[in-house]
Amino acid sequence: MSDSCDISQGREFSSKYVNDDPPTSEALKAADAIEVYDGEGKKHTFKSIYSRPDLPRRVLVVFVRHFYCCSCVNYTSFLAENATPEKLKKLNTAIVIVGHGDVKQVEMYRLDTGWQYPIYTDPSEKLYSTLGMIKTWKEGPPNKYMPWTTTWAVCWSMKTAIWRFMQGYPVFSSGAPSLQGGEFLFEGDGEDKKATWCHRMRYSRDHADTDEITEVLGLNKV
Repeated sequence: MSDSCDISQGREFSSKYVNDDPPTSEALKAADAIEVYDGEGKKHTFKSIYSRPDLPRRVLVVFVRHFYCCSCVNYTSFLAENATPEKLKKLNTAIVIVGHGDVKQVEMYRLDTGWQYPIYTDPSEKLYSTLGMIKTWKEGPPNKYMPWTTTWAVCWSMKTAIWRFMQGYPVFSSGAPSLQGGEFLFEGDGEDKKATWCHRMRYSRDHADTDEITEVLGLNKV
C-alpha cells in the first residue's frame, strides 16, 4: 500500500495490500474533504462527522459494506445493543456508520439494525479508497458476529431485499457488494482529532472482532 493509503477503485485487491496502520496525514487530509450524505441527502465533509467541537473526545467511524450485507447488519446490531448511549456518554465516545449505497437506504438500514446514532453514505466510494479499503469477493471464515453459512447469509439478504423492494426502497443501489469496510477510531479535543487505531477488512466477514472492538472502546469497563 502506498503512503497515501489510496486504493484504485473498481479493482479487486489481495489482502496483502491491506494493513491496519492509521491513515497518513496526507491520506486523512484528502479524506477529510470528501463529502458524504446523511439520510436526508444533506452533504457533510468527512472531517465534520468525526471532528467537531460538539462531538465527544473519541469517535469511532464504522465503514460497512453494501446495505444488504447480512454480516454488517449483524455487526451493526451488536454495536447498537452493546454501545448504549449511557455507556458511550461515560466513555466520552460516539459511533457513526458510513455506507456507500443510495441515500434513500439509510433509514432502511437504521430499521434493520436498530441503530440510533448517525449514518452517512459515500456513493462515490472515494472515501473508502482514500482510506485504504479494498474490493474483494472473498468471504472469510465464520466468527462470533457472523457464524452462519454462506447459503444462510445469501438467503437472508435476498429475502430482505425483496421485502424492502416491496416497500419501495431502491434495492439495486445498495452499494458495490465486493467493497469492504473497516473501523477507524479518532481521538482528541474539538477539531484536533487524530486517527489512533483502525482495522481494514480483508474479506466480507472481517470487521474488527467483537471482543477487540469492545476492548478498544472500553465497553467492558462501564
